[in-house]
Amino acid sequence: MKKRVSKYSRLLKPVVSPYISEEIIKEYIPSFNKEDFLNKAYDVFVNVQFAVTKFDYNSLKKYLSNELYNKYDLELRTLSTKNRQHVINNIQKQNMGILGIKEYDNQVELTVELKASLLDYVIEIQEFDDQPNINKLINGQRYIAVTNNYQLTFICNKKNYLFDLILHKIETKK
Repeated sequence: MKKRVSKYSRLLKPVVSPYISEEIIKEYIPSFNKEDFLNKAYDVFVNVQFAVTKFDYNSLKKYLSNELYNKYDLELRTLSTKNRQHVINNIQKQNMGILGIKEYDNQVELTVELKASLLDYVIEIQEFDDQPNINKLINGQRYIAVTNNYQLTFICNKKNYLFDLILHKIETKK
């Protein structure tokens, strides 16, 4: 029996992961555990998002580089003066991997790609004496999740091969 081949089968290319393997990273950081690192990186991302929602400056200071903290600080202060809140919740990780590695001075920088769906919107908090808080939607959707690709940058000190798990850069790639 002759096997039928679709005319489209020749167009399909094998799927190749864009992510860097653990073995390659171990050339730079011998004790590296990819699964552990990605879990911790995801936790940092989630904690930063919740800290933004809660205006939790202490948590932001804990998880962000000074430069990135200053950016978030400005954003939150602007929201606060307008009586607004950036709400981020229902975060669901869809895919995550390490896209890039750079070595300079005594540091190794890892760029992580995170594809996640989440609720992401801005509300204006309005308070009335005779009613509970009514939060006017300013931007985004309250009940429809958006899916974004984020690039997160973390830095490891080569002297002790420990990641500080401080987020140095975050970019949204749509």
